[in-house]
Amino acid sequence: MNQLRTILTCILTGFGSLIFGQTITVNFQQPFQTIEGWENGTFLPPGLENYVIDDLVNLTVDSLGINRLRLEVRSGSENSADNYQLYQDSLIDYDTWRSMRYATVNDNEDPDSIHWAGFHFTELDEKIENILIPIRNRLIQNQESLYINLCFVAFTDQLNGGMGGQIIQQNPDEYAEFIEAIFLHMDSTYGFVPDAVEVILEPNVASFGNGTLVGQCLVAAGDQLANHGYHPDFVACSNTNLIGAINMYPSFTAVPGVSAYWTEYSFHAYAGRTDDNLMQIASYGAASGVNTSMLEWWANGNTYSYLHDCLTLANVSSYQFKGSFGAVDNDWNSGLLHIVDNGNNQYTLDLQPPVKYYRHYFDLIQRGAVRYAAYTDHDQYKPVVFINPDGNIILNIDAASSGSVEVSGLPPGVYQSIYSLGDGKKEPNPYWEKRSPDTLTAGQSLILNIPGQGIFSVVQQASFTSRTQLIVDQNIPFSIQANRGEIIVSGTDEALVNHVAIYAINGQLVKEQSHLAHKSAMLECSGALQGVYIVHVNRQFSIKVYIP
Repeated sequence: MNQLRTILTCILTGFGSLIFGQTITVNFQQPFQTIEGWENGTFLPPGLENYVIDDLVNLTVDSLGINRLRLEVRSGSENSADNYQLYQDSLIDYDTWRSMRYATVNDNEDPDSIHWAGFHFTELDEKIENILIPIRNRLIQNQESLYINLCFVAFTDQLNGGMGGQIIQQNPDEYAEFIEAIFLHMDSTYGFVPDAVEVILEPNVASFGNGTLVGQCLVAAGDQLANHGYHPDFVACSNTNLIGAINMYPSFTAVPGVSAYWTEYSFHAYAGRTDDNLMQIASYGAASGVNTSMLEWWANGNTYSYLHDCLTLANVSSYQFKGSFGAVDNDWNSGLLHIVDNGNNQYTLDLQPPVKYYRHYFDLIQRGAVRYAAYTDHDQYKPVVFINPDGNIILNIDAASSGSVEVSGLPPGVYQSIYSLGDGKKEPNPYWEKRSPDTLTAGQSLILNIPGQGIFSVVQQASFTSRTQLIVDQNIPFSIQANRGEIIVSGTDEALVNHVAIYAINGQLVKEQSHLAHKSAMLECSGALQGVYIVHVNRQFSIKVYIP
């Protein structure tokens, strides 16, 4: 009888799931990481004609949402010879250049005195001028900014015909001088400097000592740059795999001074891709008070599902899918874009099939978006939810199959569904399909019918006047200034403030205060967590604001 009861229970449970679907619950009282940027490298296809660049920038920035670039610089830029220019001028062949591009010759014996003839930034400048500046300018036009991640590269195993060797920057003081020279060069030449320094790309491949040396180089560079008034972020450990990044953490963080400069705990994902390792990365990042990031896995196995896991398990704030923008007639393993250039201004340009799934994250989740808790009762539908700086919610569901999903915990509003179906590798079909918006009232759940495997996005719709303040009533006669710990409400024209209430996004009252018809009012809200709140003025007007 007990066995029969168990069988019947299983049948009824399964039948109930078919009728009522699965559930996703979002919780806007539990915040996690803030998104810092979506990264790509600065590699361009060889020989790509300049007439393609405008459309490349359009597609990369406006459609995909790339807003962070890895600007690589080779150790061999410190050398008495400009070997890159010799290669470009066909005075040496590729194999010769490859064996010399990381070789160093010290500019002089004093790391506190730069001898400029000993540095050649020809290759670096080419990347800055050909791709970084066009993307930076487009983001500025969009009232956004480009995050420049200067990445030091020193694959020393290529030296001496593959026999390996040492480089001058393995001395922390010489490393600091090298980074200092780049900042001074970029500042004087272009008028801007990097936002971050990735201490070294894949130190385990570069044979760059251990975590101690990486930490010592970071501190030396931080000190040297601070002397010039430069205070960039610092990114490390950038090992090829999660295990290496985890193993390097103790010796790296033990270096005196690292905590004063280190801001981002980075890893690559060529191996060690377990849930436990992702959660260990998150734990170490939280213990050190730094962001986490996945900054390289250029292989066919990398799909949007791994980004989803990195967001929810490792709490990454930045992610890189590809290093190159593409190669002419390439397969998707080579870059973001598929480019067919027939010359004479005849070309086609499109996102690679796997990249189209990433658009649901890179384009819809803005820099400054805060992730909040989202739970599911079925692993077939894995959620991740953010509130963007403009106050709107974005919920992404990594769906393994078709089905019905009930989403609870969303505030009242208008929501549009956008989906791309497929396995994350092949061309999605359909791609970026939009449904008619759904309107939710207070306490109502959103019912989603997911048509198949793929990525399903739910985007809150609203008009906004800036990336930090959304006005619900367009005719509201008040302005809101939201700072950490306080909100200031000011009347415009003749409007006076007599009552202010602050509500959490789920409708819970946080604080309210009455006034005697003041021109402005300040509410102390130091206990409020970072996130989006509703400010209700004079029991009549509502404004959605983001408290940083």
